[in-house]
Amino acid sequence: MHKIIICVKLSAVFLLSLYMIPHLKSGLGDGEISSELDNIKKQIIGLVILLTKKAANTAAIYCKHNSIECVDAEHVRNGLKYEAMRFFESESLEGDTVDLISTIENWGLEISKDNVDSIVEKIVDDIEHTTAFEDSTYDCRCELCTGVETVQERWDEYHPEDDAKLFLKTHIDLFDSLYREENNITVE
Repeated sequence: MHKIIICVKLSAVFLLSLYMIPHLKSGLGDGEISSELDNIKKQIIGLVILLTKKAANTAAIYCKHNSIECVDAEHVRNGLKYEAMRFFESESLEGDTVDLISTIENWGLEISKDNVDSIVEKIVDDIEHTTAFEDSTYDCRCELCTGVETVQERWDEYHPEDDAKLFLKTHIDLFDSLYREENNITVE
C-alpha cells in the first residue's frame, strides 16, 4: 500500500496547494485571522481530505474486486476522478466531513495543511484495516468497478458549471497533467 499513500498524499497536498488555502483572507486587515476563517480553512481541508479518502477507498475496492494485488497511482487518480464527479451530490457530505474532522482531532492531530502527511497515513492505514471487501473476481462488473473503468471518457466529457465542481475538475486535471509529465506517461 506504499504507492497508495504516496499518491493520496500528492492528491491532498496538491489540492491544498498555493491555489487554495493561503489566498483566503478574513477581510479584517493587517493579516488578522478570525476564528471564522480558521473554521472555513478547517472545513476546506476536511473536504479535500474526505475526497482523497473516498478516492483511495474506491481505488482499493476496485483493485480488490479485480484481484489486483497492488493499488497504484493510476488507480488512485481514477478513484479521484470517479469520486469528484459524485462528491458534491452526496446527501451525507456535511455529516461525513464533520465526522472525519472529529476523527482526525480524536487522533490528536490538528486539521492543517502542515499535518496532511500524518492525516493521510492514518486514513490509508484505516482503509487497509476497515474496508469491507467482497470476494474478488477477475473481471468485476459492479457499479463501482464499471464506473472506475469508464471514468476517463466520462471525465473528458465532464464540464461542470458550478464553481466548486469546476475548481475540483481544474485542479485534478492539472494534478493529472503534472503527474503524467513527471512520470513520462503519454495519453493515448
